[in-house]
Amino acid sequence: MLNRLGLGRLNYKKDARGNPLPATGFELTAREWARLGELVLGRGNYHARQIVPADLLREAFAGSQANPSYGLTFWLNQGASNGREVDMERMLDLPWQTAQWTDVCICKDAPADMVVALGSGYQRLFIIPSMKAMIVRLGSNAKFSDAHFLRLALGRGG
Repeated sequence: MLNRLGLGRLNYKKDARGNPLPATGFELTAREWARLGELVLGRGNYHARQIVPADLLREAFAGSQANPSYGLTFWLNQGASNGREVDMERMLDLPWQTAQWTDVCICKDAPADMVVALGSGYQRLFIIPSMKAMIVRLGSNAKFSDAHFLRLALGRGG
């Protein structure tokens, strides 16, 4: 799948000896993030090729009972209408037992169908199917706020 998206040579994070650590993620350019966004917006179709079956991709956007805000690798904003905004990076730093994942959202002012791929260092891929839009954000500023950024990007205050 990654080869079909032109992502065959990923730059994985490495341990102290230089060995790749696939479980800790990989580094992408903004254009590479955008390819993943195009795949999602295309319901698994990328450049007229069905790469991921649409029904399988849809499963990535369903939360679980343990964490309704998280699908398969994607964070979900489906609780936006009545959810409590949280900083996902800070929530992930909490012990699992103390983090409260029910009734949370990334941004109350963003559409409920928005899904987000979170990368380390506040790298983001925001995908909003209802708007046929995606936003890629690269950076490492610890003062970054998803909700504030999205309000500015979507023209909904700040």
